Amino acid sequence: MPHMAERNPVAKAIAVRRMQSVLTDQQIELHVTPDGADATSLLAHLGWQLGLAAQTAVFALGTDSATTRRLHGALRTAHDLCLRGYLWQAALAPALDQAMSEAHEVLLAYPDTAQHFIGAADHLAALIRAHRVQRDSIVGAELYQQPALAHTASQPDQAAA
Repeated sequence: MPHMAERNPVAKAIAVRRMQSVLTDQQIELHVTPDGADATSLLAHLGWQLGLAAQTAVFALGTDSATTRRLHGALRTAHDLCLRGYLWQAALAPALDQAMSEAHEVLLAYPDTAQHFIGAADHLAALIRAHRVQRDSIVGAELYQQPALAHTASQPDQAAA
């Protein structure tokens, strides 16, 4: 059964507006969180959105895409902050803010692809909240050595149109 947002353009517009509101709140949090502060909650949000968007980009745009590489780099940055004690580094706010905007655009463009990776994003966010992130919690540069993950889609998902 299709989701209400797929059947109703008003519901879709409301969903997009709510997503934009959440994004704005998270972007503000990036800039107001003090340097050195515990950032567990913020990192869980970043991990969820960046992880979901990076995985979506791999399958929708391929590993050669600059968008995929930027999103994966931003996810690795959040991952590194977790490994360093879940403490915020305010100097990273501008770059992560830009990455969050790019993640938002990918998720809006490829919702059908993204839905397949929500469970993995939820799992990563739970690991972050529980302070259980490990070095292998996300894939590293080896991702770009896998030719099978080259560009697999050429058009945005139908639901995004």
